Amino acid sequence: MGPTGAGGAQGYRGVFSDSTTQSLTTSATGAAVTFNTDELVGYGISRGTPTSRIVIANTGTYNVQFSFQLTLTTGSSTNINIWLRINGLDVARSNTFEVLKNNEYSVAAWNFVYDFSGNDYFELITSANNSGAQLVSATPANQPAVPSAILTVTQVSYNGPTGATGTQGPTGPTGPVTACVFDGGTPFTSYATGPAFDCGGVT
Repeated sequence: MGPTGAGGAQGYRGVFSDSTTQSLTTSATGAAVTFNTDELVGYGISRGTPTSRIVIANTGTYNVQFSFQLTLTTGSSTNINIWLRINGLDVARSNTFEVLKNNEYSVAAWNFVYDFSGNDYFELITSANNSGAQLVSATPANQPAVPSAILTVTQVSYNGPTGATGTQGPTGPTGPVTACVFDGGTPFTSYATGPAFDCGGVT
């Protein structure tokens, strides 16, 4: 017997995080965020090579939800841009920016919903105009660790194959037949296997 198909509670999903501090590039083309920890895997979504790539094994519509812990270590402020890249190509209109001030912490968190084909991969791209911008991790005492990046990917819809057509029901009985016949200029006459009716005397 094969594995359980996707759909309903069996939708594909994966959760990933990163425990390192990542410096953002100042290049306008951006650099991909990497993930070094599998929080939930084995359900059709996995880290690829390099680990910035998240591979979608099965065709479907997926929600890509992320949160990045941001800080700025130098300068007074910086713009930070974050966008989606699929199979090496930037996704149109997926870019968002926010302003980060020095020595402040901020969380960038939003989502994308996208139709993926089987074995597509995506990356989350960041760029800043200040080299001191970082995705920062932390390990507070007596508290859970703070990952620099958290990513949750869940399937939101699945269009499975159409089921077989059901058995056709029995044909119902034939009803009475009625007709009007035009006989070449005289009024219509009528005949019927059911009750007779009046054709209205149309000439």
